[in-house]
Amino acid sequence: MRTHLESQCKKYPLRLNRDKQSLLNFAVKRDSDGNNIGLLKNHVYKYEDCRKALAEMIIRDELSFRFVEGEGFIAYSKTLEPRFTIPSRVTIARDCMKIYGMNKLFKYYEEEHANVSCSSGSNVDLLHTSELSIFRQYVYLNIDDDLDC
Repeated sequence: MRTHLESQCKKYPLRLNRDKQSLLNFAVKRDSDGNNIGLLKNHVYKYEDCRKALAEMIIRDELSFRFVEGEGFIAYSKTLEPRFTIPSRVTIARDCMKIYGMNKLFKYYEEEHANVSCSSGSNVDLLHTSELSIFRQYVYLNIDDDLDC
């Protein structure tokens, strides 16, 4: 049965080979005049992008993290993209905290009007909880003003 689904059945949604044809997606974009412009884009499934979009939806609509465990949402998302395995509410909470933390950090540095170079690192402990570390370093554009010569 597995061989039939993966190699012969053309209607199986998890089959990766699509007879060398890519899926096309029709997107609508507004230009500067307010007119709608139709764009034709190539659809590529990426699990990370789906997870990020789900976390952004939870943040924008102010939904609870257990929303992803509801039967209706599971059925709806399986209809949209059968390959997407829905992450747990703990994983969604971590994704939301990463997005919120990075946005908060960027807003802080925009308000401070400082030239800052940021780099991040991630640490994972034995319980598989990760910590996001952010390192900052001020970048001086004009060194002559800071030196007393």
